[in-house]
Amino acid sequence: MSNGEQGMALPQEPWRERLQALRLCVWLRGYRGVWLGADLLAGLTLAAYLIPEAIAYASLAGLSPQTGLYACLFGGIGYALLGPSPRIAVGPTASASVLIAGTLASTHVAAPAQAAQAIALLAGGLAVIAWLVRGGQLVNFISEPVQTGFKAGAALYIGATQLPALLGLPAGSGDFASRLGQCAAQLGHWHPPAAALGLGTLALLWLLGRCLPGRPLMLPVLIAAGALVAVLDLPAHGVAVVGTVGSARPAFGPPDLDLDAWRELLPGAMACLLVLSVEGLAVARVFAGRDGRTLHPDRELLALGAGNLLVGLFGGYPAGGGMSQSAVNDRAGARTPLALLVAAAVLAAALFGAAPLLRWLAAPMLAAVVLVAVSGMIDLSALRRLRRVSRNEFGMALVALFAVLLLGVLRGVLVAALVSLLGQLRRTAHPHLLEQGWLADSGRYVDHYRHPEAQRPAEVLVLRPDRPPLYYNAESLRLQLRSALDGRPVRAVVLDLAVAGEIDLSAADMLGAVAAEFAARGVRLWLADVRGPVRDLLERAGFAERFPELRQHLALADAVSAARAAQLQ
Repeated sequence: MSNGEQGMALPQEPWRERLQALRLCVWLRGYRGVWLGADLLAGLTLAAYLIPEAIAYASLAGLSPQTGLYACLFGGIGYALLGPSPRIAVGPTASASVLIAGTLASTHVAAPAQAAQAIALLAGGLAVIAWLVRGGQLVNFISEPVQTGFKAGAALYIGATQLPALLGLPAGSGDFASRLGQCAAQLGHWHPPAAALGLGTLALLWLLGRCLPGRPLMLPVLIAAGALVAVLDLPAHGVAVVGTVGSARPAFGPPDLDLDAWRELLPGAMACLLVLSVEGLAVARVFAGRDGRTLHPDRELLALGAGNLLVGLFGGYPAGGGMSQSAVNDRAGARTPLALLVAAAVLAAALFGAAPLLRWLAAPMLAAVVLVAVSGMIDLSALRRLRRVSRNEFGMALVALFAVLLLGVLRGVLVAALVSLLGQLRRTAHPHLLEQGWLADSGRYVDHYRHPEAQRPAEVLVLRPDRPPLYYNAESLRLQLRSALDGRPVRAVVLDLAVAGEIDLSAADMLGAVAAEFAARGVRLWLADVRGPVRDLLERAGFAERFPELRQHLALADAVSAARAAQLQ
């Protein structure tokens, strides 16, 4: 078997195996009693982290506190039922929350809570559809550099939205620069009690985070700050508070919206799913790599969809697997998704038992929580590394960053996705054709430019494209193949196609046309390391006679030897 037959893509997961992903709580089968204590502790710790974060993110989205708690509660249950990762924790995320806020502000739906509920249902349904069509790998087209830039831009944008609440100023509007300008213009009207509460909470959270990293400190800090609000009766002094939080059982069912409203919310739901799936799969990839487990992108999408369908039916807003809450869950020692169910039980108890206490949560406190939470989204070390290692990818990260700042998160995430796809297309649309030479020390053909000592065979030109030939780069490869012959006394060209797992008809026609053109010039084109799918397409396209070596399954070295032998005949 030639090298071209090796490394072929594994067949996709059969439907029978895929349907097994619908089995509930598969992790219970191998559950060990010794894990119970760790999962209970992790669930309690996770709940202590999620309660203030969910309320703060709900306020960022312009929604009530219980909406954020419902997202954590039912999103966690949905993921625990079908999710493949034992470490991921589900809840509202900063990026999705500010995206929801932008979507709600741009729609004509009168009831924001119902609109957010509808977005969760739409995002959940789209995630299930993506699972059905094996769409889990599509999110990999959003490159890590673009994600880095998008997260940094989203963090800065979110910070600009929270500054007025932190300082007791009127809420701003517009893009990042507009919000900063409005905030600066109103600084003379800042509210001292609100600013003192917000800045004090921010300083305390930052200080404790530095001294006691990895601990769920937000809840005790907010309890202390809330007690201060109640004792000093700060609402009477003009400090905005959450107010009465209903403790009634959430109503089950979809929101009562007309068809036009659902259509209007669909683009926001698609953008929300993109953000949540990219972030969730990035988190799952980190833990799978560390634990030596196989990543299942499609199952992650299914679990994300199930969680958001539950969230949407019970009055929450979109939730996903965020890095911050998943890191808390992991550090707390979670062994299985049982920790999510424990956290859900604690959240339910807090929602129905301690709801009256939530009324003392003040807007400056929640703004401080959001600012601390999103600060981790700005990865300066990753940006510096990009600038040092790859200027092109650093530029893509900056484009994503400034797209969010200038256009907002909703349009910014779409620009980020487009930038990532265009970057990939730009690389694949202009492949390089590399001349190969024989390196005796390694016993293989290598890039002659990087290894000048490699020997080029006499009268045979050995070339290898660094990208698979496809319709959008076929013309570029055709021109490079033509120019490769200029001034070269060769009688044969061997094209190494090891990089091509598959090609399309346009690329096949290009190879046939180049072979005919070379033949008219007395030069034969040989194909080497041709993989099965490529060989099948070339034969179906009628090029079996043009390339008789297809039937011989020639590796590169064998093809060069055959080309040299043919010259002697």
